Amino acid sequence: MTMSRVVTVPSARRTWRTLLLTGAAVPRLASAQPADGYQVGDEAVVLPSPPADFSLTLPGTTLAHGQSAEVLTRLPHGPTLYWEISTDCPRTIAPEETDLGSVFGKGVNPAPDEVDHYILTPYDITFLGDGGDGNPVLQSAVAVPVLIAADTVGNAVDPLLYSAELHGGVDPADMVPGVLDKLVEGRTYRGAVLGCVRNDGSGAARKPVGVRFLFQAEGADLDPLHTGRVVWR
Repeated sequence: MTMSRVVTVPSARRTWRTLLLTGAAVPRLASAQPADGYQVGDEAVVLPSPPADFSLTLPGTTLAHGQSAEVLTRLPHGPTLYWEISTDCPRTIAPEETDLGSVFGKGVNPAPDEVDHYILTPYDITFLGDGGDGNPVLQSAVAVPVLIAADTVGNAVDPLLYSAELHGGVDPADMVPGVLDKLVEGRTYRGAVLGCVRNDGSGAARKPVGVRFLFQAEGADLDPLHTGRVVWR
């Protein structure tokens, strides 16, 4: 069994979110770096050339907002991409404070008059590096980490399609780029997750209270990680 431990963020990789209150680093919950790979269920997963101080946050981990997770993504034929993600505290937005009705097509998302309020959760995402694997000729797209609104156990709850960043004050220039040659190692990008609470009471027991990340890890060597989840709440 692999034991978990609390690790502080190395000073060279601290972002503004890790320097809260007293200036001490916010602890991130991650497994110890094992020499023979990470134990995921009954299988050991050996990561391809991770960054020197990378410590994988295992699927099934639940974090508080403000804590960091270290995760990875990979598309077929693409390189393994390593990321550090931390969420900000969610905030409530009233329907009249947005122009969601002009952005979201009818029948795709709940209409504004069906919504009691929206819940917006901004997040930071730092690109830590790649595994040096994959074929950039066959796969030039970035496996951008996908975060969606979730309930207390990490199930998706009324995730709104289209750009939450549009309503989270995120400059498109600060979002993770879609192609590998524009991805900058060590840069912290921004994103946002948008969920809603309907005004008819439906789904009240599954109110979006957190954010979920699903591992997108294509390939037999990373298969035990694929679709595993990390939740902030």
